[in-house]
Amino acid sequence: MQHSFFPVRLHRGYGIAATFISTAIGASVVALRSSLPFTIAGPDSSTSVVTATLVAAFVAWLVANGAADHVLGPTLFLLALSSALVGILLCGLGLAGAGRAIRFVPGGFLGATGWLMVSGASQVITDMRLAAANIHALLSPASLSQLTAAAAIAVSLYFGSRRFGNPLVLLALILAGIAAAHLAFFATGISITDAQAAG
Repeated sequence: MQHSFFPVRLHRGYGIAATFISTAIGASVVALRSSLPFTIAGPDSSTSVVTATLVAAFVAWLVANGAADHVLGPTLFLLALSSALVGILLCGLGLAGAGRAIRFVPGGFLGATGWLMVSGASQVITDMRLAAANIHALLSPASLSQLTAAAAIAVSLYFGSRRFGNPLVLLALILAGIAAAHLAFFATGISITDAQAAG
């Protein structure tokens, strides 16, 4: 059974590459041009979740309108356009001295952000929306194995970073997770192609 978001799988690598490239560029510009020498730039979880929701809705609209084979270009353009507009807005707020306006954002925003992060991660992992209508499919052995593996990586990242406090722990745990996945595929006789096809 093909899900409505199946075309996204074909371009997931481009999305990851775009994330790393844009993060590297943003971090470099801030490191070289910021007036505060200790400033570090990187993706913000709240912004990332809102952007992911925007992209998911846009891709769903493209698929519903018969453009399933042409989602990459318009999606990258949407990301660039939304980033430019947000940058212009933030520059405008800064130049106008209106940065304190952020206090009018309601506190429930963080709770909603948390829910979007959990539901978005679940959808990326299982290729299904986190909804009551999909509960039986989400509780299937295939989906549970995917969610369990993701939860194991998340728990390892959380406790590993708290226990050692070294920034290289994050890289080591990610590489260990990749190695563990490949060892599991080898032990169970699953090829990389079959694993990718199964999500």
